[in-house]
Amino acid sequence: MIPQVQPLNYGGETSPSSFVDAILLLHLNGANAGVSFPDNSSFARTATKVGTVTTSTAQSIYNGSSGLYSGTSSYLEFPASTDFNFGSGDFTIQAAVRPTTTAAVQTIITNRAVPASDVGWFFYLFNNQLGFLAWSSPFVECINLVGGSVPINTWAQVAVRKLGSMTTLWVNAVEVAHSVYTGSIANSAGKIWVGGDGAITSRVLVGNLAEVRVVRKALDCSILPSAAWPNS
Repeated sequence: MIPQVQPLNYGGETSPSSFVDAILLLHLNGANAGVSFPDNSSFARTATKVGTVTTSTAQSIYNGSSGLYSGTSSYLEFPASTDFNFGSGDFTIQAAVRPTTTAAVQTIITNRAVPASDVGWFFYLFNNQLGFLAWSSPFVECINLVGGSVPINTWAQVAVRKLGSMTTLWVNAVEVAHSVYTGSIANSAGKIWVGGDGAITSRVLVGNLAEVRVVRKALDCSILPSAAWPNS
């Protein structure tokens, strides 16, 4: 089945006013070799650039540019926030990603704490499959999903959604994995890392990233967006 594409469709919703629940919104677009990475959610969180990550006009899915990650300990870092502690609540994490290598583990976004106290959640690529991990307590995994195909040198729209007890992974509007968990994801005091893992710096993205959005509600991921996410 070919996923349906609708004009100006925003993840199954048609009104930008629906996105007041976005707690992070990164278009990752800008001038070639740019180093500005604004959070366009209402929170306007401040990014710290680590390494050589830039915006690039060489590749884009929307708006003529995207974030370029070199794989050399390069990522964006945002201050820790309890906003990203989902507990047992609903959430959706979305991104457009274009990996250029089959490196084993490549981070999309995470709030996991340091390895000595693994808690929080971790959205990533694993051998060019999509993955999501969450912990109920240090080192105890409560959600562990891997599925789908995210090939190199190709843009893919990826998402993880939790609705009630069901967590699902999505690649290009197709569900590729799911699991049921009725408990809570453990709170993390970790920072928010985009395109890399500040605790294990080898887990960096190699390629391009755009349209990273974290929303504290379950969105419809079954329809491909045809435009950049609207600002909150």
